[in-house]
Amino acid sequence: FVNPQTTVLILYFDIFFRIFTLNSFTQKINLRVFHTALLNNKSLSTVTEIKSPDNIIGLHPLIAKAAEEMKKLFEADAPVGKYEIEGDRLFINIMSYETGVYENCMFENHKDYIDVQMMMEGEEDIGFITEDKLTVKTPYTPDVALFYMEKPEQTVRISPGVACIILPPEPHAPCMAVDNIPKTVKKMVAKIKL
Repeated sequence: FVNPQTTVLILYFDIFFRIFTLNSFTQKINLRVFHTALLNNKSLSTVTEIKSPDNIIGLHPLIAKAAEEMKKLFEADAPVGKYEIEGDRLFINIMSYETGVYENCMFENHKDYIDVQMMMEGEEDIGFITEDKLTVKTPYTPDVALFYMEKPEQTVRISPGVACIILPPEPHAPCMAVDNIPKTVKKMVAKIKL
């Protein structure tokens, strides 16, 4: 299971899908991450280059199942809704909304769930910052806490080709409009219980 440290993995999602649909892991696969997420500030998330599927599977035993189910929903262009895969241990939310200007977004943090986020249509930015720089707006109720918006120290962009795996405890601000221009998007988020 996951060690309680801040880690976010940004993966090309087509490669992410391919890893978990292979019949055998004997084929060597090198995953490349979005290095645009990497900053010099060592207190932020680590963006890790993944050399083998075992590195991702080792994060949590349900990561592979999440990828398999997300692939099915993505290919079927599934409608907005909640898709229960294994009760509260693994479910996928599909939502459509308008991304927000920076000033209207909020940071959130989870303590019980890993997020695997990917856009089905459109793109958005996700901001990251260390929790000590945030002011609590809503305490944990029960899994998520909300924080007032601050300028992100790190930003990654997700699109239909990119997945973002966010491990607790990692404050993140999803739904940020690219170039601060709001657009309607469709996103899926797999929630994996620790």
